Amino acid sequence: MDPLVLLASDLLDVDVLVRSPLPHVVVAVAPGGPHTNQKEQRMEDSLAVVHLPGGGVAAVVADAHHGAGAGERLTRHLVALLESTPPKDATALRELVLAADEKACRFARDQSQSTLLVAMLHGATVHWVSVADSLLLRLERNAVTRINPGLGTFAGGTFPLRALLAHPRGGATLHLAAGTLELGATETLLVASDGIEEEMTALALPRLADLFGAAPSLEAGAWALLNRWRDVKAGGGRDNVAAVLMQAAR
Repeated sequence: MDPLVLLASDLLDVDVLVRSPLPHVVVAVAPGGPHTNQKEQRMEDSLAVVHLPGGGVAAVVADAHHGAGAGERLTRHLVALLESTPPKDATALRELVLAADEKACRFARDQSQSTLLVAMLHGATVHWVSVADSLLLRLERNAVTRINPGLGTFAGGTFPLRALLAHPRGGATLHLAAGTLELGATETLLVASDGIEEEMTALALPRLADLFGAAPSLEAGAWALLNRWRDVKAGGGRDNVAAVLMQAAR
């Protein structure tokens, strides 16, 4: 299967998009508007879904600021690395993220920078790496749990993460986070930009479980969430949304 790559610049004319590239994976995208924060273009979020050689699937979300460039560069480079060198664990995935960031920074010709969140699902095991403040959430029947911390360092700009980590004071700040978890048979992993947060949607994160859980399928759940996130009358649509929902392959 070819990777599904949806770059921000390809989504400028899209109002809403829900697509299921695999039976247990659904993507949901909406530019939204009017936006709380000024944007250089209507959509600045990019995402990708990669069917990994040897099995498994990886989801990538990049929420760029000051233009879409950094998010698009990071997404393209990380997709290529995931296909050519599929990682076995979170440590190897972290190395690919650092390599993708180096490539993105090397060719930067703008002021853009981006979050970068990637989650790799093999069976029920999830390895993930996170830079900045996109959200990795576990949706259960009665609860929503955030897996990754919100961080202040962004990727794809003018100074590579690897150089920050090597700096004598680099250890004083957490520049990226990584981890591994097991996804339960009735749980859903949500990989999303911060456009889903309450300040952008007027929808508290704990309510996602109820809204999603009432849907009869993964795709229907994605539609339910996306329609609510972008509902201007309900307080939504204040930021771009790019999200991937994944369940353990059964």
